[in-house]
Amino acid sequence: MSDIPAPLTTDIPHIEHMDRSLNAAMVAIFVLRVASGAMGILVGLYLKSLGVPATVVGLFGAAFYVMELITSPLFGAWSDRYGRKPFMMLGPVFGGVAVLITSITASIPLLFFTRMLEGLSTASSVPSTLSYISDVSDRSAGLRGRVVS
Repeated sequence: MSDIPAPLTTDIPHIEHMDRSLNAAMVAIFVLRVASGAMGILVGLYLKSLGVPATVVGLFGAAFYVMELITSPLFGAWSDRYGRKPFMMLGPVFGGVAVLITSITASIPLLFFTRMLEGLSTASSVPSTLSYISDVSDRSAGLRGRVVS
């Protein structure tokens, strides 16, 4: 017998063979990110059409990211403590409320509040969803690389 080891084979599952729940989580986080980005652009354009100064329009964008930055670690810790599912569900609720309020108001302070709610939506969903994706994809380094990227 030879001391030459057999070539290594890696079983890397293809994306189409992933669990349905993993696919759903990836689609949901994609939709959430696209929707929040689109809403930010649309609110900015609306404010600019009202003649609101550019500084105020910039503050609206900052409100989203500040809320996300400050509350993401909090929601991440809570999802570790209380489970992921409630926080994965809470994000769309925050986002839905924000969209409903945005659709019925022209008040600038209320629109600012809706941008903060959208930041909370992302802050709630993203850490718990990324934790879920990491947990589900731990069976294969190749799968994890594909899913996380």
